[in-house]
Amino acid sequence: MLGFFGADDESVEVDDVDALQAGTPNGQWIVYEGVGAGFLDAGSEGFHAGAERDALARTVRVLGAALS
Repeated sequence: MLGFFGADDESVEVDDVDALQAGTPNGQWIVYEGVGAGFLDAGSEGFHAGAERDALARTVRVLGAALS
């Protein structure tokens, strides 16, 4: 399981993400500092190219490992 969150997203509490990580030891829950909601959406005001590149690279690695 892989999840991406922006630390500045008002709809997500970082403590909740920490609880998810503790409850799913095989999961990866990534919190990007200085990033808000919509950071993966190139059409969004909150788009963040650096976080998007990192999230995509992590997704490709996880999928590659799962499919090999």
